[in-house]
Amino acid sequence: MIKLSRKTQYGIKALLDLSLHEEDSPVFLKEIAHRENIPLKYLEQIFISLKIAGFVRSKRGAHGGYQLINQVENIKLSEVIQALEGDWNLVECEEKESCCSTLNACVIYEVWEKATKALSSVFETTSLKDLLQRYEILVQKKEEVLKMKQKWLG
Repeated sequence: MIKLSRKTQYGIKALLDLSLHEEDSPVFLKEIAHRENIPLKYLEQIFISLKIAGFVRSKRGAHGGYQLINQVENIKLSEVIQALEGDWNLVECEEKESCCSTLNACVIYEVWEKATKALSSVFETTSLKDLLQRYEILVQKKEEVLKMKQKWLG
């Protein structure tokens, strides 16, 4: 199974939450941690990486917290993954040719390379704005279902 680290999964969830709740004022990590069910100490570590990578800025004090630095349409998942995972490939032999003495003869290498490129393309073309739009659609559908249930029951 191909799997992103929990750090990256939490990081993307937290950035999405931050974009939903910042509305011109910083958001406390404890609020994000509570809403997204992420351990606060772990989220603090993740946000250090996100801050170093230039995705968020922090503000101290009673009205402090975190804010996004860039517009949501300018934050690509590929960049977030790079900041939290580092360089990644599906298999080790894509990272360095020296790990496989028969790289040119490796039949499966071409498949790994294509799969990595396809997955990278999805991450490179998906922004935080795209996730927000999907979120809004799901919220709208959920509200429609609740209204239908109320009609049936009442």
